Amino acid sequence: MPFREDTLAKSLDEPSTLQLYDNLPRLDGARAFCPLYAAFVQAVYAEWEEKSLFSFTSDDNVPWLLLNGDVDIVFFTEISEEHFEAAREQELELKLTPIGREAFVFFANRSNPVSNLSVGNVRDIYSGRITNWREVGGVNSRIRAFQRIAYSASNSHIKMLEIMGNIPMMEPREKTFFIDTISSPNGMERVVSDYRNYKNALGYSFRYYIKDFEKEVKHLSVNGTAPTPANIASGAYPFSYDIYAVTAVREPETEEDAARMENTERLIEWILSPQGQSLVEKTGYVPLG
Repeated sequence: MPFREDTLAKSLDEPSTLQLYDNLPRLDGARAFCPLYAAFVQAVYAEWEEKSLFSFTSDDNVPWLLLNGDVDIVFFTEISEEHFEAAREQELELKLTPIGREAFVFFANRSNPVSNLSVGNVRDIYSGRITNWREVGGVNSRIRAFQRIAYSASNSHIKMLEIMGNIPMMEPREKTFFIDTISSPNGMERVVSDYRNYKNALGYSFRYYIKDFEKEVKHLSVNGTAPTPANIASGAYPFSYDIYAVTAVREPETEEDAARMENTERLIEWILSPQGQSLVEKTGYVPLG
């Protein structure tokens, strides 16, 4: 949360070139991006008491808040066709402005000699066709493949299903040696301990969640390209994604609405400035190239 003495939100090294004092845009977004827009708020907004201006909702509900007019910007990696269709029915235009980059990464125990998987390897492992690291250039050891629990608000699970395409993922068999589940990104520290303890572990996550553990686990290249900031920024890494500031273009009903919409545009313009992009990088994401 911004403006708290113990906040973990990143700060600028200098005063912000934009300061907003009233008619403040209301922000929400995917939980993964909460630290990002918390940093924006802390840099640009005057201190306030209205907590409704800054919130983080379950990921599957966030776009509906925007369509219903409850928030002014949502931060997301993508908006579904269902939400675009709902916007058209309301005669609204959804505007997606890229503000940074994120990557979906695969990682393993640091002692694992495998450093690269093809997209086909990933699909074969998580469909159950490949079960041994030897089949992808490693040692003769069963692959302990971690999964996220399947629920609609899990961005990681959604991204993994996109990667699998029309190939079904194997069912998680909890408490077995081969398949485990990760129920929450907040449990990543516990999960990383599993990757240290099990030399045959394989898992996936958004890069942000494991940025603090990069010395303890090994990022794998995909199709020969590592998930470095440069490769994510250029899109060379196959599972790179834009982070969007999503707004709904609608006619203002009051003068306050019009003023807030103007401030929304000013805020997004500032996010794209060097100061805003520096907070994208400080928070742990990749700024726009």
